[in-house]
Amino acid sequence: MKSYKSVLAEKAAQTALPMANTLHRSSLLFAVRPVADCHAVVTLSNHFKIKRGIESVAMRVWGFDGAGRRLFGDHRMLSEARVYRYDLQQHAKDFPTLETCQVEFFSAANLGMPYPAAIVNHVGPGFHNFVHSYARSLNDVFEDDDINAIRVAESSVDVMVDAERDTFVSFLAGPLTLADAEVGLEVVTPDGRSRKAIAKVNAARFSTTTIYLSDCFPEQHFALGSILRVSPPPQPMFFGRMIGGVVDRRDGSFSANHTYYDHSHTAEYDGDAFGYNVYPLLSGHHTQLVFYPIQAPSDLSIEIEYFDEMGKSLGAGPHGRLVSPSSSSLVLDCASAPPDARAVYVRARAHDGTELPARISHQVRVGRGNL
Repeated sequence: MKSYKSVLAEKAAQTALPMANTLHRSSLLFAVRPVADCHAVVTLSNHFKIKRGIESVAMRVWGFDGAGRRLFGDHRMLSEARVYRYDLQQHAKDFPTLETCQVEFFSAANLGMPYPAAIVNHVGPGFHNFVHSYARSLNDVFEDDDINAIRVAESSVDVMVDAERDTFVSFLAGPLTLADAEVGLEVVTPDGRSRKAIAKVNAARFSTTTIYLSDCFPEQHFALGSILRVSPPPQPMFFGRMIGGVVDRRDGSFSANHTYYDHSHTAEYDGDAFGYNVYPLLSGHHTQLVFYPIQAPSDLSIEIEYFDEMGKSLGAGPHGRLVSPSSSSLVLDCASAPPDARAVYVRARAHDGTELPARISHQVRVGRGNL
């Protein structure tokens, strides 16, 4: 993990001294079919041109099988200020053993950041899951020094295991083969009980291994609200966040997000009085804001407020308290939103005598189906 203040310092240095440490490769790596009979689509806002004014960027796509062999390669040039779309559906049909895909971006100009503004969409019968790019092979040993300087567990994955649903984590191997590697898993239930397991992984480079909680904890049911922590093995030259979430056993549909740092044992704070964000409310969909107790040690008060399309306040919604570390997530349900509400404003404050964490890990659940 790179500290949040280091991330901000890096961005400031790029602005102040743009030619001091230039960057010419940006990339993402992702599982093409994490669990279901689905296909992947990458959508990318060409922020290289929109934000940095770079006229031409080369996009190179590689597909890998479970043995880490390249199945296909492709190439595009990005030159327009728009969203680009790359659909892997035909590749998946042509190459049934396709597991993992890497997309790289190259330019003689300074790209600024090593990770692109790309979304990985997984589309299947009756569901569409999308997640921001979450893993990548690193550019050089100096980036490896920064990225892997602090070892922490990964968390913030919704947990539900019962007769109809399971929880999965899709683990990616980086550029090196893994032999008898250990992935540690811990589930903490809302009553505070902890259960631990080890999943052994043998994986070729750039391959995908999907781990199910039902396999690691046989005959155990876990209710939504349990906390999952995953401790992956160290992987040099790789930033290895995972995608994980809940899968419906009946039809293979899933709702997943990438993992976040568990920094509940890392004292990293912000000097601001509060943190905030604004999210859209989609008509006909059920929206929840979920906050996980994996922040830097803290005691937070979190509240929401609804707004219409003109920015007029429609009143407060539910509020709650989040203590980290603990065994309890906080779910703020937007079911009480007025019919004309189009946005929800969320604000987090530290209670007296405590500090505001630099990172507040949370996600937005939006759906209208079984998941």
